Amino acid sequence: MTSEEMEKTMQFILEQQAQFAVNLDRLRENVDELSKAQRQTEINIARIADGQVRMSEVVASLADAQQNTNTKLAELAEAQAHTDRKLAETDDRLNTLINVVERYISEGRNGRPQS
Repeated sequence: MTSEEMEKTMQFILEQQAQFAVNLDRLRENVDELSKAQRQTEINIARIADGQVRMSEVVASLADAQQNTNTKLAELAEAQAHTDRKLAETDDRLNTLINVVERYISEGRNGRPQS
């Protein structure tokens, strides 16, 4: 190999080495960016997981409150049914009283004893 060929070969190797170094720097930058993005993704996932835990707690609390509401509503319905029964009894007794008074008046007594 001549001196000129040796010089060209060395120049080629140096250019390749320089290109390799540039490419390696780019790869390092990309890896650094990916590492930062990965860390941010992990932070975001942790936040989402925390939010999910809090949301589960809220849903459980709402379910308990709904159960309490259902219980109170059932109690209220039972009290309403009891009131309805009492009102029906009162209506029956009031109707009976009205009938007695109407009969008493229609017989012409108007509060006087029958002679």
